Amino acid sequence: MIEQMLKKYYQELDYAEGTNCPEPEEIAAYCEGKLHGKRKEDIEKHLVTCDLCLEILAAANAPLPEEAAPSLLDQAADMVISFVGSLVNILPASNDFELLPGMAMATSGLRGPQAFQGEKVRFRKAFNDLTALMEVTRLKRSGGIIKVRLTHGNRPYPEKLRVTLSQNHKEISSYLTEDGEVVFEYFGYGSYTLNFARRKTDLGEVTIRIEEEA
Repeated sequence: MIEQMLKKYYQELDYAEGTNCPEPEEIAAYCEGKLHGKRKEDIEKHLVTCDLCLEILAAANAPLPEEAAPSLLDQAADMVISFVGSLVNILPASNDFELLPGMAMATSGLRGPQAFQGEKVRFRKAFNDLTALMEVTRLKRSGGIIKVRLTHGNRPYPEKLRVTLSQNHKEISSYLTEDGEVVFEYFGYGSYTLNFARRKTDLGEVTIRIEEEA
């Protein structure tokens, strides 16, 4: 299944044989934990530096193995938010994110980095009957705040849902929503995963990488 999805996205993004990218079969084997030793290390070294392969992994929702190199876990994100002085650069890895009003630009189907004024990013992503609205704010000290609002249509999600913030497969905080909302304070920059669940059923997740550049 993973292999078929990867082949589909490589074809859509004009992957050509003879490039330095591994074959989709090899990347699928890596995602399924079937590669070991030097070949596994070689695939990870490539993925860390190849924006095309990372974009395809995100678009295909291909999971990384739990023993993946920390540098790769840090790179594999649905959205990269980079604060640069008074600007914020945004790079969605897939086209199913929508920037919300209040930004300098609000479009869907984004490709490539987008630059905005300010220290706050607001975006949303839909999962079946659930829509997650997320707001990332940079504070003056290192770190900031992640606000999450879960909706069904135009109203707060009618049930209490659990939202869990984790980093490198390790849970940092986990809360039940109140009126569809939760707030997290993140400590430092890096990659974070937000998981949304009803009772013990996963409804979806988003991985964001938050950076600061001098």
